[in-house]
Amino acid sequence: MPRTRYSMILAVLLTCIASSATAATIGVGAITGVWSNDDPDAFVTGEGSSRIEWGTPSPTSPPAEPGQQATAKSAYVFNAAAGGFNVGTGVDFLLGTFVHENFPIVPEGCLANDIPCVLGNLDRLLQSVDLNVTVDVVLVDGFAGPGLIGSSFGFEHDETANQVNPDLSPILTCPTNGLENNAPGVNVNGCADRVTFALNLGSTQSFSVGSTDYILDITGFNAPGTGFFDTVERSENTAELFARFTPVVIPVPGTLPLLLAGFGGLAFLRRRRGI
Repeated sequence: MPRTRYSMILAVLLTCIASSATAATIGVGAITGVWSNDDPDAFVTGEGSSRIEWGTPSPTSPPAEPGQQATAKSAYVFNAAAGGFNVGTGVDFLLGTFVHENFPIVPEGCLANDIPCVLGNLDRLLQSVDLNVTVDVVLVDGFAGPGLIGSSFGFEHDETANQVNPDLSPILTCPTNGLENNAPGVNVNGCADRVTFALNLGSTQSFSVGSTDYILDITGFNAPGTGFFDTVERSENTAELFARFTPVVIPVPGTLPLLLAGFGGLAFLRRRRGI
């Protein structure tokens, strides 16, 4: 077989696994977001809306500042950004703002001073929830886009103790950054809660630009690349949520590198034989 034919075969195979993504300009219309699949479902209210709440307000802790609520539930809120802008694929843009209203609470059905009830029912506080975001892709490179594209993001919630309590722990160390309770900074009012997120690929839609499929993916809180958000107790904590349209990565089959190596070795042997 001529060497040029081997070269052609290798070129085709390499193209199949290393084709570059097609860059494009996306026209973004309306953005919406609602919470779903909350855990525990029986103790979280507001599913299907942009605001969920959980816990029983605990009036035992004073507000952090005058005028703040001391008897409010904790809550997640998503405020979608305004649409009507263009953005390139692979470029970060503001998807909306995330708010964690982190107020003193105890599990539903417990009193603040009933320590056994509190410790025995921590699973009644928020564990996880999905944020379902819909973006109207109105234009792709000036042409009509596919319309509404949905993406789902799983949020994990780490609820921490609000204050040092000898019945809970004689010395409380905050798990998020190792600082002691009531330390300066994020733990000033007690151990900060931590919120993390991840993309749910199985519940996310894609659209095509040329030969490349794209999805909407969240890239970080406040700045791209930050996958968690520590929230101050007894406060409303707000973070900007960034996203981008990113190409879907297709895994390379495990046998393909062996196949390429085989073709390369065969071509080398034939060249040595002068074929």
